Amino acid sequence: AVCIVCRCFFPDLHYDFGQTLLLLARILRYGVSDPSGPVTLRDEAKNLDDYIRLQELRYHGTVRFAVSIDPGILDCACLRMILQPIVENALYHGVTSLERGGQVQVLGYRDGENLVLRISDNGQGMEEDRVRLLNDYICGKNEAFRSIGLKNVSRRIRLCYGEDYGVLVQSAPGRGTMVTVTLPVRT
Repeated sequence: AVCIVCRCFFPDLHYDFGQTLLLLARILRYGVSDPSGPVTLRDEAKNLDDYIRLQELRYHGTVRFAVSIDPGILDCACLRMILQPIVENALYHGVTSLERGGQVQVLGYRDGENLVLRISDNGQGMEEDRVRLLNDYICGKNEAFRSIGLKNVSRRIRLCYGEDYGVLVQSAPGRGTMVTVTLPVRT
């Protein structure tokens, strides 16, 4: 059977609609449940896994994802919905311009008293001036962009943990982009 609703929103789908709807429902439920409280990095990783599985269904293997988070930090507290929006940015602004061979990598580790989450892609990258403008936008110093994902994540991190924490973008033309999220270690 063909799901009419799915065909309206995703006309190019050629895969299991039931699995798609299940993943989408779990992602949406995670995003709206108890927004005030912290979650564990394990919860964030599980939500990210659902998002990645949904994108793998959509892109039919043209984009590869790799997630490597140190098991020793999975019980650390963090804000909800910090990984998925950044991976989504890497996917849509980084690797979807590639016909094949797009890669998005997520690394998570502890560095002293900080948690470091790095999301990188092998997309087209950006010029130095654009990266500087983007980092200033993320910090609220300009309104040069319309996208709110990175800015929202960084703003929430800084409001919760202070100005020493947040999001930093690094990129170079033809070399992809890396977004680093820095959080304090909290259990």
